[in-house]
Amino acid sequence: SLLAAVIFSDKTALDKVEALVFPQLMADFDQWKSVYDSPYVILESATILEKPALKGVGDITVLVDAPLGIRAARAAARDSVSETEIIRRMSQQPLMNSLSLIGEYPDVDVVIMNDSTEADLQEKLRKMAENLL
Repeated sequence: SLLAAVIFSDKTALDKVEALVFPQLMADFDQWKSVYDSPYVILESATILEKPALKGVGDITVLVDAPLGIRAARAAARDSVSETEIIRRMSQQPLMNSLSLIGEYPDVDVVIMNDSTEADLQEKLRKMAENLL
């Protein structure tokens, strides 16, 4: 929470942390996926569309989206912080927020709306996985 308080209030600090973290993250991901004999592996990233270091990392980009209010409420519950704090953090993701508002997703191959139940999301993901295979 201390790191989040700093990086989500100081763009320069966020950029410095990302410059350190993203190259190591990608190296770890590449090493991790090389040991699996699987038809696909998944890299989850809230900022994949916004960060140059993550561009082209996968064969396809799947976006799981939900309306801003739902995303904020879920993240607040997950992180045990206020929705106001989550909205403040989300302000660091302007592209994702604007895409959600207009419903257009360039550089995305599949969009799954996560605006219902967990069971509904699991069914949508199951169908997508079947299509990928």
